[in-house]
Amino acid sequence: MGLLVIIVTASFGGWDGLPNPLGWVLVLLGVRAARSSLPSSTALAVLGLMALLISAISYPPDVTADLDPSAAWLLDLPQVAFEVVLCSAVGSVLAPKGRVFRLLMWVLVLVGVGPAIAIGTDDPGIADAVDGAFALSQIALVWMLFSVSGDPRTGAQPRTPSRQEEAGFQDP
Repeated sequence: MGLLVIIVTASFGGWDGLPNPLGWVLVLLGVRAARSSLPSSTALAVLGLMALLISAISYPPDVTADLDPSAAWLLDLPQVAFEVVLCSAVGSVLAPKGRVFRLLMWVLVLVGVGPAIAIGTDDPGIADAVDGAFALSQIALVWMLFSVSGDPRTGAQPRTPSRQEEAGFQDP
C-alpha cells in the first residue's frame, strides 16, 4: 500500500495530498514485518530509509520546482534501487510468479537508467517514452505486490477471523 501512496499524486495547491514520506513509512513497516521471510531485508530497509529521507526533504513543492532534470533523476534513484531489490527478493521466494518479479526487476533497471539516456540525447520523445515506461512499471509493481500480498512466503500473516466469523455470521 505504501508504494501506491508513493506513485499516486493528489495535488492540492501544489502540495501532494498523498505525501511520499507517508508512503515510505508504510513501505518500511511492511519491510519490517517481512524481514524474516524476504532475503535482502537489510538492503531494503536501508534503501527505503534513504528514499524516505529524500522524499521528506523534497516534499515541499518549492524544493523541486526548479530542479535540473538530472538532479530530479538522482532523487528518484533510491526508489528505483529499492524496487529492484524488492523484485529480486520477492522473486526469489515465489514460484511461478517469481519469474514475473525477476522480469519486472530488469524493466526497473532499464527504467532507472532511461532518464540518463533521455537527458543525454535531449530528445523529448525519448523522455516521454521513459516517463511512460516508468509509470507502467510502477503500476505493474503495485499490481504484482497486491497479487501476492497474502502469500505466507512473502511474510504475510494469516488473517485472524473475527468473533462473528467464528460464530458463523458473515456480512452479506
